[in-house]
Amino acid sequence: MNKFCQECCSPRNENAKFCPNCGFKFCQESIEEAKPTNGTGTPPQENKKTIEDSSKKESISGEPQAPKIGGWLYVPILGLCINLVFFVFLPLLCVVNKTLLINLYLNYPKIIILLIYSIPMSFLSLLAFILFLSKDRNTKKFMLVYCVFNFSIIWFFYFLFSKRVKKTFVVPHSKKNLLVKTLIPLSFSTALLMFFTINNPSEQEILEAERQDLTNLDIYHTYLTKQKNMLEEFSYQKNTVIQQEVETLSLLYSLNEQFETEIEVIKYINLSTKDKNLIKGLLYFCGNSCSPLKQNFRKSYDYLNNLDENEKNKAYLILAEMDLYGIGTKQDMASAVRNASRAKNLNNHGQSIKYYYLGLGYLYGEYYKKDIAQAIECFKKSADLGNSSSAFLSAILMATGNKGKYEKGDIINYFKKAVTLGNREAQLFLAFYYYNNNEYNLAKQTLQQCSKTNPECKTAYQKLFD
Repeated sequence: MNKFCQECCSPRNENAKFCPNCGFKFCQESIEEAKPTNGTGTPPQENKKTIEDSSKKESISGEPQAPKIGGWLYVPILGLCINLVFFVFLPLLCVVNKTLLINLYLNYPKIIILLIYSIPMSFLSLLAFILFLSKDRNTKKFMLVYCVFNFSIIWFFYFLFSKRVKKTFVVPHSKKNLLVKTLIPLSFSTALLMFFTINNPSEQEILEAERQDLTNLDIYHTYLTKQKNMLEEFSYQKNTVIQQEVETLSLLYSLNEQFETEIEVIKYINLSTKDKNLIKGLLYFCGNSCSPLKQNFRKSYDYLNNLDENEKNKAYLILAEMDLYGIGTKQDMASAVRNASRAKNLNNHGQSIKYYYLGLGYLYGEYYKKDIAQAIECFKKSADLGNSSSAFLSAILMATGNKGKYEKGDIINYFKKAVTLGNREAQLFLAFYYYNNNEYNLAKQTLQQCSKTNPECKTAYQKLFD
């Protein structure tokens, strides 16, 4: 029997079936020579059967039988599956869509860096996955490199020192086999790079898309018609609402000069007035601007909300404002619209607020069936009575509605009305409306006018015309 491997000339053990160095399978004759015989020159029957079974089992693959993947190795294989999603499938969905790539360049530039990083990582992840499943003996070395590129320090040391890794990844490979394993991930990575190169937008395309995105009133319309965003958009008015109401109430109930303590004020109200709870609710809303009572919106809302119908008529608009902006209570659009619609005998300011809330109700389907056309009519009535937010909303909704349904002059008039009434965004969006209708000189003039007071107008002018 040869004492050295015929393939690599390494020393071999007497009973070994495979070379421990190169994995070469020794010939059957050498194995049989090493086995004891029964005196006739043939191995015993049971030993012969064992050898035949073993030979059949090994001849199927021609490779040693490696242990199954188990234990902690399930965790890195799961991590490889997740990496395939992030470095192969998701990037592939992005790079085949040019519109999506432009959107990423405009709004999420860091994701473009991740896409570029994912091209080499897709090759490494796919190759690591194939080697891992085939239990190739080079898997350990490759996974150490992969962990470095993937910043997986813990798994780097696991693959470096784990005995399970050493025992599991022992299957030898031929050059042809390794070439096939490499070509599969290489083809995916090449396809990813090719799609990215073909669909990668030019600087001019990105600039044009940025202009369109900047002046797209439909996006703003979509933003406004989401209830949560709308409430957030107008919540900045909360302090203004409080200040206006306090100024109005302080003219009616200025008790600071007459009393020094809260107890004195409450005692006076209980003895001398009819609408006790109404006055208490108004005073708690007003706070120290009206009387020695400290401002307490929770108490104010409770007092006003629990009035009888006759008294409550005088407080419906305040309750509506408190509901809409979450002053002293939870924000509740439906309750705000309901309270505003019940208010009666209002002056022009009160009527404008009432129609404003009714418009919001139709816009969002709160308390009324959703109806954009009806919402626009309510906003227009409110705007005609002096409400700046209503003027702006009616202009936006008409500008982004069905083409030809609303007159261009009507839309511009309501934008201008919103500007006159002091809406902080109306002039900027009027400029965008001019730009979208190819009236570039008017758009320039409008942006130049509002650049003095609104930094967004200056930025828009630079992007559209510089």
